[in-house]
Amino acid sequence: MHTSAKLPLAARTDGLVGSVIDSSTSLLHKQTHDIVRFAMGSPAPEAIPTGVLSEIGSVALGPDAPDAFDYGATEGDPPLRAALLDALTGTSDETTADRLVITAGGMQGLDLVCKLFVDPGDLVVVESPTYTNGSATALSYGAELLEVPVDQDGMVVEQLAELVERGGRTPKAVYTIPTFQNPSGATLSITRRHELLRLVRQWGSVLIDDDPYGMLRFEGAELPTLRELGGGDPLVFSVRTFSKILAPGLRVGWVDAAPELHQLLINAKQAMDTCTNLPGQRLVTGFLEGGHLAKHLATQREEYRRRKIAMQKSLTEHLGDIATWTDPEGGFFLWVTLHNGVSTQELFDVALAEGVAFIPGPAFSPAGHFHDALRLCFASTAPQRTEEGIARPAARHRSGCRCEALTAVSDRPVTPQEQAILDAISLEDLEGLTRALVKAPGENPPGGEAATVSVLADACVDRGLQCRLSEVEPQRHNLAATLPGGDGPGLLLLGHTDVVPIGDGWTVDAVGGQVRGGGSSGAAPAT
Repeated sequence: MHTSAKLPLAARTDGLVGSVIDSSTSLLHKQTHDIVRFAMGSPAPEAIPTGVLSEIGSVALGPDAPDAFDYGATEGDPPLRAALLDALTGTSDETTADRLVITAGGMQGLDLVCKLFVDPGDLVVVESPTYTNGSATALSYGAELLEVPVDQDGMVVEQLAELVERGGRTPKAVYTIPTFQNPSGATLSITRRHELLRLVRQWGSVLIDDDPYGMLRFEGAELPTLRELGGGDPLVFSVRTFSKILAPGLRVGWVDAAPELHQLLINAKQAMDTCTNLPGQRLVTGFLEGGHLAKHLATQREEYRRRKIAMQKSLTEHLGDIATWTDPEGGFFLWVTLHNGVSTQELFDVALAEGVAFIPGPAFSPAGHFHDALRLCFASTAPQRTEEGIARPAARHRSGCRCEALTAVSDRPVTPQEQAILDAISLEDLEGLTRALVKAPGENPPGGEAATVSVLADACVDRGLQCRLSEVEPQRHNLAATLPGGDGPGLLLLGHTDVVPIGDGWTVDAVGGQVRGGGSSGAAPAT
């Protein structure tokens, strides 16, 4: 018999915020229609060397390897540790055995560093936007977060000291993705890398150097990693993974940390999972020992550059007049910002129905900023498929505001007949009408709001639609339209349409705050 008593949850469960990014995988698995997947930051299926891994597995996990499914050493399987140290020799991440611990992917590395350093109430600096799985890990240990803006050169370190001083306390840790940042694709400049190191040394803060994409540079000059620039500084804690450069399902990564942390890391990991899965480690070992990594990375870099260019070309064609995006020199992602006030959170459901998945901007901010932005993964999709994927939401984005207004007011999905009405007025028509209604500063809108919707109604009539304009309350009107010969009552097209004053000027709120001419009273705040 169940009791009605409240479950005695730990206080820290308040900090378990989950991940919109990871939840998208479950959401997509539930869909039954064709979807172009720009959401998850993972290699394309064809980019994972399944053939090579299968061949390795037939030996490394075969009948002559009876220990392959046993427990392994907590710090990592010795053959993998040796192969990884050899693979890193001569790179910016070259390291030593006493600094290396094999982890269950990069996320376990983030959990380990927070477990070792973050107490409840500690301040942790994160980028804005950021990989919120990382910030969520800090929150799970009771951290308080300080968001620092990101621009084309990564975290705006110049603002960091000012923001910390304004807050009145120094951070326990600073979390950064310095190279081809998730989600922006930006890379922290060499000047900012040096300044960031100077600041964390001044404060005695731990620098969490999360760099899953550094080996995927396909343009520009290499920059030294924070691991290299730190010169072994114990304040620099580096997190790496094979998820982006090989296969995410292996769940194998590593951390590079000061030797004095080595036993603590082992102790902490033994309280988590005892050891990283041994079959996955054996597959990675065979891949490294077989000399496959260099060729694989070269192939991936070339292909990812091709896919980035293809996505940017599609964006230019379909959204170039209403959006801007980043231009990364490597990694997986473009960060797209819309400039007409449409919420990407609202656009997500519409796009998913049309067969396209992306991650809305608020998912990359603990405070929920960036309603005008979204992340696209170019690495996971071939160019032809990318073109199809960009075209789908672009078309709906341009008409989606009209559909959303209809759905919001009628509280039901758009019918095919209603969609035909919506399609009968192009975006250019609507934008042109809206712009025509914008008055110069200081002028009153002649004729008031009713005149405004009358102009839109006249435009519908000019396009062969049967329209009805009705006053629902003083100065608020509904505009309905039906196709010629349509049955039944008029169908709501634009809902109530108001004239909204902005400053000393006037503009039209044409569809519930989604399409506007001139200024915008409801645009997402700058962040």
